[in-house]
Amino acid sequence: MLDWLLTFPGAGWRDRWVASGADVNPLSWLPERCGKDHRDPTTVRQIAVEGMRTLIVARVILPGHEFFVTWKTKGYQQILDQQDAALIARIEAFADQHQISQRTRRDAWAVLARIMLHTGKDLPDVAAEDIFELRAHYREKHGVPAQGLGWTWTMLAGAGIFPKDSSLRAALRVGQRTPAELVDRYGVAPGPVRDLLVRYLSERKTNVDYTTIKSLARMLAGNFWADLERHHPELAGTDTLALPKTMVTAWKERLAVIVAPDGSRRPRADFLDVLLTVRSLYLDLRDWALYDATLAPWVVAPPVTRADVAGNKKRKLAHQARIHQRIRERVPLVPRMLAQLEQDRRDAEAMLALAKQTPLEATFGFKGRTYQRTSTRVRAGRGLPPELAYDVICVETGDRSSVGRIEEDAFWIWAIVETLRHSGVRVEELLELTHLALVSHRLSTTGELVPLLQIVPSKTNEERLLLVTPDLARVLAEVISRLRNRYSGAVPLVARYDHYEATTRPRLPHRSSATTAPGRPPSAPPPSARCCAPRPSGWA
Repeated sequence: MLDWLLTFPGAGWRDRWVASGADVNPLSWLPERCGKDHRDPTTVRQIAVEGMRTLIVARVILPGHEFFVTWKTKGYQQILDQQDAALIARIEAFADQHQISQRTRRDAWAVLARIMLHTGKDLPDVAAEDIFELRAHYREKHGVPAQGLGWTWTMLAGAGIFPKDSSLRAALRVGQRTPAELVDRYGVAPGPVRDLLVRYLSERKTNVDYTTIKSLARMLAGNFWADLERHHPELAGTDTLALPKTMVTAWKERLAVIVAPDGSRRPRADFLDVLLTVRSLYLDLRDWALYDATLAPWVVAPPVTRADVAGNKKRKLAHQARIHQRIRERVPLVPRMLAQLEQDRRDAEAMLALAKQTPLEATFGFKGRTYQRTSTRVRAGRGLPPELAYDVICVETGDRSSVGRIEEDAFWIWAIVETLRHSGVRVEELLELTHLALVSHRLSTTGELVPLLQIVPSKTNEERLLLVTPDLARVLAEVISRLRNRYSGAVPLVARYDHYEATTRPRLPHRSSATTAPGRPPSAPPPSARCCAPRPSGWA
């Protein structure tokens, strides 16, 4: 095989391997090199395969990631045998402590073996970039994530190779982008206008939140200037914001509608918002030029006049009327929805109880259908605690499902709807609720101890205290009880990622299971790092 690789150009064995195309067809050399061998072809092939595997495990040849898609990592145990036994034992101990299934461990070890065989590194030298490279390869070539990547990162973090308590999901978050990055996302040509937009967003960044900055970048860079450059290439690199009237009119006509990929057209809902934002850009530059002379060359008449945005108040009233009408249509359906959610929850709990009582490969009946217990292989069932990891297959339809995932989803949908209904909080406020938000207050008049729900500032930037009604108290008590029972009496501390501000918040005892997505490693710290949040006085 090495003689065959020498016939290809390259500075080393890896370069010659890539030049030969062996990543796609690793045994293409057999007919040429072993065509006259008198032995049985099956024997010749087996010897060739073992020889190639030896070269790969010895890391003489470093195949690409595509090689392992068709060839698999059959020899990964040999590469693991070369590693530090104490380190392997430490990773296995971490997996035992966190009750990671044997199937998940095999996936993680296969990922690590593939990385070591591809890079030539040993286990302690595996870096985050290696996992990013494998993930990018799968997304580009196969459109799906590589199996076991998340748990691989978690196990390496547990062994101290990666930062403690880190996760792949957190590492992939880019966080808040700079104004320059936000502008460059829309392909604005380098030049004075691009620099001006970056400068403008940098100034506005000090007094608005990150969501507003992203919206401003989309409207100014994407909907406004990038669109103008696409239809008028002569604007690329210009040093003025003055635009001919015909150009502005054509831009407004394009902005008013959204063209779908299938060619259909619909009115743009935020048409006036974009016009107002563009007008504000021109007026802000005019006002700022009074204090900064470098902005004076950019002061020109805005292409959006007062008449263009005159209907904004009417639009807001119409939008509010549509919201009210939608509420009027849906309010009569709320009792039916609540009854259905309650029934779904009871059915899911009953089905889970039957699955727990049924031995593996045995069947049980539920609501007119027959289900057979199977091994836990359904992807949606991964990441669940052992008491919920029960998979079944419907005998009549052949559909596989995770009973634990069904029960988990049914409970949290019910809890979310009930909490929203009884408290009236916004969705963002619901996601920020923690166990510490439950406080109590003793009335000075009667001495009665009343429970309160503390809502952190959100849209209105005001902190609120809501009186917890008996119905809401029942829902919150069930949520807390569920978390405590799962985590040995403690509510886990979770670092919640704020998708609006693109920041990771401090570790807090959040009351939502949404921090752990189906099939992904939990972002909660190990049990040794969990703490039991203090109970509000007067609460069970």
